[in-house]
Amino acid sequence: MAIVFKPGDEIISPAISKRYRIECLLNEGGFCNAYRAIDTASELPVFLKQYTNPTPALGWARGFYAHQDELKQRLDRKNSPLIEQSYEYFFHDDTYYQVKEFVTGTSLAELLEPEYAERITDQQWFLNAAVLMKGIADLHDTGIVHEDLKPENVYMEKVPEGIGYRATIIDLDFSFLDGRTPPFADPHDGTAPGYVGTPTYQSPEHVRGKRPGTHSDIFTGGIILYQMLVGIHPIMECLATGDGCFDADELNQLYAKSITTGKYQRPETYNDDLEKYPRLCDTMAAMLNPDPAARPSAKEVHQVLVQVNSGGADIPVRVRLTEPGGRYREYHQDTVVTHGNARFFGESYKFIDHRQFELLKDGKNNQWLIRGLQPVTNNTRLNGEKITGETRSLKDGDIITVGGGRGLRLTVKLVYT
Repeated sequence: MAIVFKPGDEIISPAISKRYRIECLLNEGGFCNAYRAIDTASELPVFLKQYTNPTPALGWARGFYAHQDELKQRLDRKNSPLIEQSYEYFFHDDTYYQVKEFVTGTSLAELLEPEYAERITDQQWFLNAAVLMKGIADLHDTGIVHEDLKPENVYMEKVPEGIGYRATIIDLDFSFLDGRTPPFADPHDGTAPGYVGTPTYQSPEHVRGKRPGTHSDIFTGGIILYQMLVGIHPIMECLATGDGCFDADELNQLYAKSITTGKYQRPETYNDDLEKYPRLCDTMAAMLNPDPAARPSAKEVHQVLVQVNSGGADIPVRVRLTEPGGRYREYHQDTVVTHGNARFFGESYKFIDHRQFELLKDGKNNQWLIRGLQPVTNNTRLNGEKITGETRSLKDGDIITVGGGRGLRLTVKLVYT
């Protein structure tokens, strides 16, 4: 069992013979003890983690150590200033250690508390939201899933620039590679702890016992954006009924039920100032979609926030229609979808009439419209509602169907660049 160091104790890295002098114990956790230490060569502070779990004797330990090395290599290549930097990993007296950047500042969780939040302007919240999503996009570029995103794992350093703070994503101990089962979630190893995560920030696939992915980080990121830009946790706000008193198990069960049904309010419901940013509201709502495939990427969310921060107009320049197999077509001008030009979408084009529906670009109101045409054999439906002879506005995630369950099914995506 690893000893708990005292201030003044020193530990030597065997690989490069560096000495780290312990200043203080920051946290004694279930998997590791965390210290503020000093690199005696540079006299700069570092964040030192001393792992108490796994011990080398556990079955998943060897795979975990190799897994950590691969994560470090990927993050080193990316070298994002928005993700904590890892300096070295080593063993000392059969105990595993990690030395990381000592990130200064305060957690986003603290800044979201009323006494802090009121000191930050709306503009600063929007700017910091964009920076956070850039950090998540950088992480996903490496193929890494954070898995435990939450305000406590985003550190905010005070800076003199107008943005006010600079975000750094921390605590990637139990992150993993997208699409790959990590050693700590090996279903054949009874000592492995499984996927970690904070109950009120988990994604629907997480609570269903499925493997999380980058899309899971997007769901959690959506919750955090609500907290930054709206001031509420969207799921917990919906559970705040009656006296709002639940024990932990009841709360977790209610949270899990709520996120898998998708029953929570859009952001502009709580903050009508957001109504002038319809694309942002659509994006934030899509981040919380129970269907992982319907969520945007971190890059797409970041682009939306950059446009908001630059004062750009919410003008979709194209509309994209995607069939279930992944094939899509984009339209940049008024177009009638016909039996002929729908062949691209596969065999279900047979349900389309000579003139089925029309896509219309409404430049005056900065939106795309769909109009059902007549006469047709099979009605055009938008989100299940017949629109033959009617004009409706389109938004991200809308479903256009023709011909029922066996017919044509297209998902709408508005493209702004």
